[in-house]
Amino acid sequence: MPIDAAVTPLTIMGRPVPSAMVGALNEAGDDPAAALERDGYLLLRGVHDAAEVMAARREVLARLAAVDEIAEPSEAAIATGRSRRAELNPDLGAFWRSVSEGPALRRVTRDRGVLLIADEVMSGFGRCGQWFAWQQHGPQHAPDLITCAKGLTGAAAPLGAVIVSAAVYARIERRMLPIGLTYCGHPLSCAAGLAAVRAYRDEGLIERSRQLGAWMFERLQRLQERHQAIGEVRGGDGLFAVVELVADRVTREPLAPWPQTPPALAALLRDALAQGLSLASRGNLIILAPPLVIAQDELADAIERLDALLAHHLSR
Repeated sequence: MPIDAAVTPLTIMGRPVPSAMVGALNEAGDDPAAALERDGYLLLRGVHDAAEVMAARREVLARLAAVDEIAEPSEAAIATGRSRRAELNPDLGAFWRSVSEGPALRRVTRDRGVLLIADEVMSGFGRCGQWFAWQQHGPQHAPDLITCAKGLTGAAAPLGAVIVSAAVYARIERRMLPIGLTYCGHPLSCAAGLAAVRAYRDEGLIERSRQLGAWMFERLQRLQERHQAIGEVRGGDGLFAVVELVADRVTREPLAPWPQTPPALAALLRDALAQGLSLASRGNLIILAPPLVIAQDELADAIERLDALLAHHLSR
């Protein structure tokens, strides 16, 4: 399919949170490397081949890969949580495992004139104990753009948005952007978004996520003490956590090659659902993201059920 004047963002996702995305935009239609070298912006005008888009993505990633603070190419290391640095992948973008690596990425992209786009679709609106996950680092590390959805309406209606800095807005204020869909700005979804934001604010849900998330994280750490199959518990900033299951705590070998779901975990998930407990998973990871309005006793009951399920399916 033809791609004309395509903007090709490079996704950088954290595990478990937050996520960020690096992209670029420029008025010039010249060589991607030259555009990035000149002022950090990249617009692919007249690109009609997806392969050209991917080549440009690889060029930007290759430049970032030269920076020690964020580059250590090893998908297995990232997937199993063994690396503290970022992973650059020419097709997917880059992954960094720890929230602490966000400031380094912000510094590198700012120094090189590359726009930093925070992908807060999953991590925004209280999920990480702040309105947006990047705020854990302070205003000096603010991204240039923020993508958000999901929690923007509390999932009551479909709505996504892009928040831009004043500097980015000044670049596009008087430009026609060839983007959009028929239902952009639909009043029903926008009304749901405004209502959700008011609820987050008026009901103190951001603070509640931060407090209850710390409590949940402490309870999950207790599970780690009891179950040798838990290699690490990640999270603690809000109501979002990951329980990593391993075959060996010392080597951090996963229960199955990434990203396969271990049979024992698949059975655990089936039994959990039969008990009314819905858990997300990816590979050897159990992902917990309960509603921000969940009662503490309901959350305690869910963790107790998880405790029993781990004992039944993964005891040694």
